[in-house]
Amino acid sequence: MLEKVFRLGAVLGLMSTTAFAETTTSPYADWTDRQIKALSSEQISIYTDGKGGGYALAAELNGVPGPRHALELAESLGLSQSQHHSLMALFSEMETEAKALGHEIIQAEQRLDEFFANGGRDPEVLATLTGDVAALEGKLRAVHLAAHLKTAAILKREQTAQYIELRGYQENDGNHDGHDSREHGHH
Repeated sequence: MLEKVFRLGAVLGLMSTTAFAETTTSPYADWTDRQIKALSSEQISIYTDGKGGGYALAAELNGVPGPRHALELAESLGLSQSQHHSLMALFSEMETEAKALGHEIIQAEQRLDEFFANGGRDPEVLATLTGDVAALEGKLRAVHLAAHLKTAAILKREQTAQYIELRGYQENDGNHDGHDSREHGHH
């Protein structure tokens, strides 16, 4: 009888191990077909199209408007012709810089991918390759954030407040003009 219990336990243990092995497939298994393993087609599109991709969230979610959305809200914000022209020029400049950096990031990611695909194991080369990607990502983020700062300088306080409202953002301190009330001595 005891022998049957041991056999049953061994069979059940083997079955559970097999079941566990079948359910531990990597969530990345489908990504092995990608041209650049670390980049989805959506990420590549963001880079090649010069889109924001969340790079300016620090500004956007703290009440500092961006040119793309300010232009989308032009009528509601009551942009003057001069403001509209300035924002169009700013957006074009930002988009051009972002596209150029996006292409550089894709190339840097390609080099990193090739490093591993070709059996690369040198930590110094790896540090250089990842440092290149990080530096380019930082530059791209700075381009998007700088465009938000320039947009804020183009808009009037009332327009910034309206932008925040139209975008559905709420500030915790009740200050809706895009400026920190602490800067002006208010609490």
